[in-house]
Amino acid sequence: TAVFSLTAEPPQIAIAVNRSASAYPMLVPAGCFCVNTLGAGHEDLASRFAGPIKGEERFEEGKWGQLATGAPALEGALVALDCVTVQAVEFSTHTLFVGKVETIRHGVPSKPLLFVDGQWASLLPATPAQVEHADGFMRRSISAIDEAVSTQPSPVDALDSFVRAFTKLNIAERRATRE
Repeated sequence: TAVFSLTAEPPQIAIAVNRSASAYPMLVPAGCFCVNTLGAGHEDLASRFAGPIKGEERFEEGKWGQLATGAPALEGALVALDCVTVQAVEFSTHTLFVGKVETIRHGVPSKPLLFVDGQWASLLPATPAQVEHADGFMRRSISAIDEAVSTQPSPVDALDSFVRAFTKLNIAERRATRE
């Protein structure tokens, strides 16, 4: 359910796993786990693990190997953190597994795979000019809100004024983006 860094010295991470998850019965006796960070292009594999496929069938896609602990490590992962479980603590429906990082394998650098608003996504690189452009658009949008609120007598008129101003901003922004 979740992965996060815990300590730098010694290097430890934690994973929160729902006790009803199909992987849970294997994690407890294994005494180890590997966190595989996925990149853009791994959407099918991520969906496979997040979806209805359970057990060893999940590992039929991708190239899997092992590092120091013997836990499954994805060959194409951006980073694989191979851990020995040092503590398991139960909280409500989940168990928090604390793992001491034994081995780190770095893959080919690429954009990380993210899950945002119910869909797979990735970070896009931006130049300073692109960031400045986006910041300018955001500032103009906020100014349109401020203008509408301060000059219109009713909330309906303010909303109408903002929608009109924002539409003009969007038309101009799309034109600039295309150019």
